[in-house]
Amino acid sequence: MDKLVEQLVLILENELAIYEKINQLAEEKKGTIIDGKVKELELLTEKEQTFTRSLIKLETLRSKTVDQLMQKYGLVEIENVTDLIEYMGPEGKAAVSKMKDQILGVVDELQSKNDKNKILIEQSLEFIDFNMELLTAVGDNANYGSDADDKDKEKRSIFDVRV
Repeated sequence: MDKLVEQLVLILENELAIYEKINQLAEEKKGTIIDGKVKELELLTEKEQTFTRSLIKLETLRSKTVDQLMQKYGLVEIENVTDLIEYMGPEGKAAVSKMKDQILGVVDELQSKNDKNKILIEQSLEFIDFNMELLTAVGDNANYGSDADDKDKEKRSIFDVRV
């Protein structure tokens, strides 16, 4: 296998490993969101950001390697790695295709987990908002008896101000 193709495969393997770690973090996030552990969620997010920075560095290396391969094959422009695979030898084609498919699978799984986590966070925020509304409700419907229509009556709330 060509040295540049080997380098590309190595970069893709490293990217896959990082995506798998981010995928694990997404699964851990689900539990922390459900349990309402904000501090743990912050720590997981920081880890995720560290992995993302590593991915950005790898992406830069991958881009340079692809540019070198394009020069080698005399290509001016390609849409994606699949276009580049066509010019590789059989061993290179197989290795890069395998890595590409694995990365796409992990990224799809990660996207699905992130979508679910987003929904969980939105539900948590709605629940918090609902509870705040209950706590700050001013008892409009709590008046019974002859004074029920008295608009000037002092309204009661657990909190003095509305958040």
